[in-house]
Order: sequence, then structure tokens, then C-alpha cells
Amino acid sequence: MPIDALVIGDSHSRALRSGCNANGLKIQGFSASGTNWIDQTLRFDRKRGLRSTTNRSMNRRFDKIAEAVGVENIFDTGAPALISLFNLGRLSGGFSWHNHHVPEEDDRDADALHVSPAFLRDYVLEQRRFQLGLMKRISVRSKVCIVAPPPINPSPASRAMRRILCESVRDMKLPLVDPLDFMEDGTVSLPPEHIHEDGRHGNDAYGTWLVGHMIAAGAIQKSGASDAA
Repeated sequence: MPIDALVIGDSHSRALRSGCNANGLKIQGFSASGTNWIDQTLRFDRKRGLRSTTNRSMNRRFDKIAEAVGVENIFDTGAPALISLFNLGRLSGGFSWHNHHVPEEDDRDADALHVSPAFLRDYVLEQRRFQLGLMKRISVRSKVCIVAPPPINPSPASRAMRRILCESVRDMKLPLVDPLDFMEDGTVSLPPEHIHEDGRHGNDAYGTWLVGHMIAAGAIQKSGASDAA
């Protein structure tokens, strides 16, 4: 069964999959908690595409996707892989645990630990080396489009980390879609109607909006009626 896209990634990819369905794209997809990616239990596999080192049900899901699209490796469909894999919430949250702050913050707290831009960049790239490497490995096998996470009331640290990761993806010469590019200049957060009730993710309306812009911008091609995963 031909598809328009394979959508994989962390919890933010669920809205992306919903948006693909709402826009009539034929997709297959897989979403897993950021913990699976951060702990590196989900890995690139030359034969099957992705494999979990700890979860058999996930591997059965990959096998089911491969069977549905008639390939052995899920990245051999010919369709682009839309990847949401920054795990930004875990990154910025951990950074703030011991009161570390980024240079752009105007904080007079004497106990705040302000880090340099160079330190922050090294920290972010070290913490997300596995995810960035996974994106690159997949791109050798398949067309990819990296989708940055939705901006939702971001802290200064989250904004700075997001910029670093977006720049790193572009430095690897991988296509990147950033929802901020489709928002008015100066906007830093999604409107309330696009935020999930959990306050941390984009909702279905957000996914529909974003994928609509991606289609209009040529980031993904729409070939026919939906046969959604």
C-alpha cells in the first residue's frame, strides 16, 4: 500500500499524525514517549528500520507497518519520514532543576547559575547527540523532514535550546519545518485553541493547521484519499 508519509517520533508526533489524517494524507506512523528515545532503547536497525531493545510490542508494531506497506525496512517505502524527536520538554526541565539559567534571562536571583552560550550549546548537543544521530542515519536510508516541537509558553531556556537544535538540524543539511515559521513575527507561543488540555502538546486542531501549512509549502505531497494509520 503506497503512503504519503511515515510519521515517527515522540509524543508531539501524535498531533502530527492527526493532522496528516485530517488533511487526507495516507500515512503510517509510530509515536513513543520521549523516555524511549532518551534512554536509547529505540534504535536504528539496518534490516527493519527501527527496533526496540526492550519492548516486543513496539517491534510487532514496526513489523505491522512494514507488512502494511509491503517492505521489510519501514524506511524503504519511498515516502518521506516526518520526524518529531527533540524531546525538548525533558531537556529544558532537567536544565532548570539546579537553577541554571540561560544568558538572555534577566534574573537578579543571586543563586541563579547563568551559563555561557557556548556551554549551553555544548550541553544541548551532548544531551541530544543520539536523537540527532538517529535523524542523520534515517536520512541516509529515506527522505526525511524534521518537525520542530510546538512552542507552548516557552521559557527562555526552552527557546534557546529550541534554536540550537533547529540550527543543528539545518547544519546537517536536513529539511526542517518549524511551526514558528507559519506564525506572526514576534509570536512565541501557540494560541490557546491549538494547545492540548494537558498544556504541553499541540492538539488535533494544531496538527491540522501545521500539516496544512506543510502541504502548502511543499514540505509534503498529498497524493490521494486518506488511509490513515
